[in-house]
Amino acid sequence: MRPVNLSGIFQGKGSAVLVTAGVLALCGASLLLPGWWGARQEQNLLEGPLPRPAVAGLPDEQARAIPILYDLYCARLQPGNFGWQEGDAALLPGLEQCLDHLLESGVLSREMVEAVQPALDAAAAGEEGSCMTQRTGNFVGVQVTTGADASGHTGGPGYCAVSAVWDTATGGVVSLTLAGTLPDADPALMLDAWRRDLGLDVLDDWQDETREAGVSARSDKAQVYLYCAAEENSLRMNMTNLSGLEPGG
Repeated sequence: MRPVNLSGIFQGKGSAVLVTAGVLALCGASLLLPGWWGARQEQNLLEGPLPRPAVAGLPDEQARAIPILYDLYCARLQPGNFGWQEGDAALLPGLEQCLDHLLESGVLSREMVEAVQPALDAAAAGEEGSCMTQRTGNFVGVQVTTGADASGHTGGPGYCAVSAVWDTATGGVVSLTLAGTLPDADPALMLDAWRRDLGLDVLDDWQDETREAGVSARSDKAQVYLYCAAEENSLRMNMTNLSGLEPGG
């Protein structure tokens, strides 16, 4: 009988097993690779800044990356023409938070906030006609007053008022009016602090100009016009959305 070479048979089978194992491993890796790659790509997107899609009136990519500008243009909001309706008392705490935010960011002084506190107190107490509110997109507006006489005259010694519009997503204030017996203020310093607080100071094309009662600043990249004016009994800060306005308007 011819001897059988068992070692050769087992060696051949071993090679076949190794080849089969290699093929299975390769197939497994090919199945796992897309999942791993997809997870890695998703992680990269989450870790890195996402480019914002184009929005009408705001073509500059750097400006679109600033949350307050993006929200402003998506809402097509003109803060100075914010409509008002009968007040929603639930929004009053937001107005106080708004003033606290401007105080902490150096836009307002503590004396200014204290000067209009009676208007906030009157609205919180439910004084008739003391509160008006409005919502548009992410933006909320609250207006509170006190001290007007029976005919609605608003120039008396006890009169004071606060009107503010802010973005609930970022906390950024786009319009503010204070009225009453206010302390002196420097509009130029206030506008600079306001611009920093909104994150708009990163843009390099601001054109600042001194006005009769205050200062203004315009950015073509941001497509907004900032204005801050301080007079004897009032303070006004407003952001104008330039989209759709005629040049020079």
